[in-house]
Amino acid sequence: MKTIATLTIAALGSTSMLSAAAAEEPAIKAWEDLAWTAEDGPDVEVGSFRLLAGFYLSMYYAGAEIDDRYDLNTDLPSAEATPDEAAIAAARAYLNTYFNVDAGKLGRIRRYNRRDDLKALGDAAAELAFKTVTATTGERVPYRPFVVPGRYVPTEIPGDARTSNLPHFAYDQQLATKIAPPPGPNTDAYAASYNETKVLGSAESTVRTEDQTKDSMIYDLQDPHPMIFRIMARRDLSLFEQARIMAIYDLGAEDMGAAQFAGKLHFQSWRPITAIRNGDIDGRDDTEREAGWTPLLKTPNSSEYPCGHCTFVSATAGILDVLLPLEEGEKVVILAEDIYTKDENRGYDGDLVSFIEGHRIELDSYEEFAIDGAMSRIYNGAHFRYSTDAGLSLGKDIAAATIKVWDGLPD
Repeated sequence: MKTIATLTIAALGSTSMLSAAAAEEPAIKAWEDLAWTAEDGPDVEVGSFRLLAGFYLSMYYAGAEIDDRYDLNTDLPSAEATPDEAAIAAARAYLNTYFNVDAGKLGRIRRYNRRDDLKALGDAAAELAFKTVTATTGERVPYRPFVVPGRYVPTEIPGDARTSNLPHFAYDQQLATKIAPPPGPNTDAYAASYNETKVLGSAESTVRTEDQTKDSMIYDLQDPHPMIFRIMARRDLSLFEQARIMAIYDLGAEDMGAAQFAGKLHFQSWRPITAIRNGDIDGRDDTEREAGWTPLLKTPNSSEYPCGHCTFVSATAGILDVLLPLEEGEKVVILAEDIYTKDENRGYDGDLVSFIEGHRIELDSYEEFAIDGAMSRIYNGAHFRYSTDAGLSLGKDIAAATIKVWDGLPD
């Protein structure tokens, strides 16, 4: 299992053990911190975030067995308990069984071991969730580089090929190969996008503002969980309800990743850095070549279409709009410290973390979050406008499919 050292935080035992400082955070935050303390995990092919989705799913499965508002079509043991107690029992079983987290770190929840019915429910929910998120469809499809005989191509396998053997949870990733293809260089839409990104996304842009630059850097590395936790903390939600939201969101996030990679691998569309440095071979006079053009941030190792970040922000917006709707006057807040790593400069010529320190993004709606996040990919030179539009549309479809499959409420 891959772990994220920057998220290895001293854990809190249960909702009743939260410190005064942590009381401003939702109870589920302490559980996520606890999950990240595991340095070793199961020997499976899937990554850490998919396993974290399973952790939340185990809590959702168990709590839904008690709370008769939800039906997830599971056949789990019954127990005399509250949804929160069931969620805690499942969380404990998941961590102890698959991550060997020291039981001493689980504090007071060790008492649930003495409840046979609750332990049976927790164990069964954890096992089912783990099987759900670690399933594969066999070996990954070997990546075949697109080559001309005798010509060199980079040997690093691109990110597009990462998820070819992972089944979907709600949205079949192969549907992303059926979306409309990107416009070809012979179209005006291509030329307009080319010239927009060339101006706005350049490392030397004189048009992009400092706020737009900082926004794009934060979106590039954003971990959405802190943003979600801040909104949750303003709600009166039980631990089970918090786990339910996080389970559905993280399952949707896994489908987002698989879908955008499937689309990228299918369309194999060139990135702005390639297109702009080769503008003299696209057959157009209005896409002037700039041989040394460099984007604001390092271009990811994957093809361009559809925009992956745009898929993420759009699907995030769609899922949260249903599960965690904003109240009147409430803001979506993203902070500089929300980035998931402080160890990457992403090609920025300077200290990226110091540059964005203290920067804050405030948005009036989830829709604005999606649009702002998509626009950031043009500002940092990674994408064209037509690709961000495709990602926004794809994200909406993934959000709708995720809610339909996982909300657990009757039609």
